[in-house]
This record gives sequence, structure tokens and C-alpha cells, in this order.
Amino acid sequence: MKLATTTADYQRRLDNPAGIIDFFKDTGFRHLDLNFYNGIYAQSPLLDDSWQKWTDILQIAASGNHKKFCQANAPAGNLHGEGGDFDTFLLANLRSIEICGMLKIPNLVIHAQDIGGYPSCQNRLMNLRRNKDFFAKLYSAMEENGVNLLLENSCDRHA
Repeated sequence: MKLATTTADYQRRLDNPAGIIDFFKDTGFRHLDLNFYNGIYAQSPLLDDSWQKWTDILQIAASGNHKKFCQANAPAGNLHGEGGDFDTFLLANLRSIEICGMLKIPNLVIHAQDIGGYPSCQNRLMNLRRNKDFFAKLYSAMEENGVNLLLENSCDRHA
């Protein structure tokens, strides 16, 4: 059994990759869930050209502190959106898959979403279709990087 904790509880931003790992230095945890959930903001390493350097620093810090990543959590956003915000959300998710591949993280947890509103059969089918369409945009990156997507929660909850 691997006892792990998430980096989400101890970070607000991803700007300091070594600091993310250093926080867990003397905690006894050897396995971490790397959390990208709050990774969409101006100058986020998920969204600029520094993402590979950021990943290298994170890997060096993890290795130096004898930490391994057992899984990761995808960035938050509206997978039903359109336009610039959606494009940013999609890029952040694709980048998180690439980072998982580089760090040998086999699984990325992502949330299915519903459109909200009153539950109905029509919303249920629309929710399923929209979620499927979004996840389909990630398939080639998943294949290329050897990363599985794990769906957490369900868009069926309200529909």
C-alpha cells in the first residue's frame, strides 16, 4: 500500500515547484498526488513556455527529497465553455498530461461536469455528449504520453 497526500492542500499556485516538494520533506510521505487544480492563472507554468523547465525543477526536487508522484489532478475550468477561456482550460489540461508523461505519473484525475439547471433526461444526454466531446480532445495526448484519465465524480449527479 502507498500512503500518499495531495499537494493541493499546501499550495495556491504552482510558481515554486521546489517549494511544493520541500513542504513534504519531513512529513513521512513518500508518494504525492501532484495537483494542477488551481493551475489556470496569469503566468502559470502550465500556460507559458517555462513549463518544461518547471517540470525539470519539480522532478529534481522530488528525486532529491525521495518523493514519487502516484497520480495527479487536472486543472479546474469549464469543459462546456467556448472561446478564449475554454482554449486556456484545454491547453492547461493537455499540458498537465504532457507533464504527467515526463514525470512518469500514470494517472490524471479529472472531473466530469454537468451543465447545471433542473435535472432532466435531455440535460443528461447533453451532459454525457459534452463530456465525451471534451475528453475526446485529450485522447491523443493521453496515448502519446502513456497517461490514463480517471474520472472523479459524475455528470449524472444532477441529471
